[in-house]
Amino acid sequence: MTHAFECPYTVGNVIKIHLKTPDGLEATADANIIKVFEPFTLSSVMLIRMACSSLEGDMILKLFDRRFATQLREDEKIRPWTPDMETEYCQFILDGRASEFVTQLNDGETPEGSTWSTAMDETYLHDHMLDLYKTEVQVYNNLKEIQGTDIPKLLASAIMPIPCLDQTSSEYTDISGILLQ
Repeated sequence: MTHAFECPYTVGNVIKIHLKTPDGLEATADANIIKVFEPFTLSSVMLIRMACSSLEGDMILKLFDRRFATQLREDEKIRPWTPDMETEYCQFILDGRASEFVTQLNDGETPEGSTWSTAMDETYLHDHMLDLYKTEVQVYNNLKEIQGTDIPKLLASAIMPIPCLDQTSSEYTDISGILLQ
């Protein structure tokens, strides 16, 4: 799936991420994208380089970004993301309808998918991606003993803040991710 707009995950771009290590340390860092692993499927994966007080060097950043979750969009028959879709989604968030819709999603009280608006689709995707992120973090926590030997080591949880219609970032737009060794 090709995107008709510029994806921020390109070699040479720098993205700002907030990090929280498993031992509770928090920091904000600039991540320089060195390599991108495409195509993006459920997550956007890239090799980054950053200098942060406790984390330096090259690492893998895996972001659970609904905008570029091409496999999930194809599986759910949701159109590729566009900036216009984001504007509609942000208005849905600011009106308080996103939080209401997430409650409906989690309670199983949602209308059939064919009747959903673009904003509802984006809300669903964001909620689904957040579930995938939480599951992956839980798996890494459960497999702590073999991290760094049999599986990559989870270095930190990451959040990439995304403003919503010139407002501060939102729980419905911020992108969750993990930083791996």
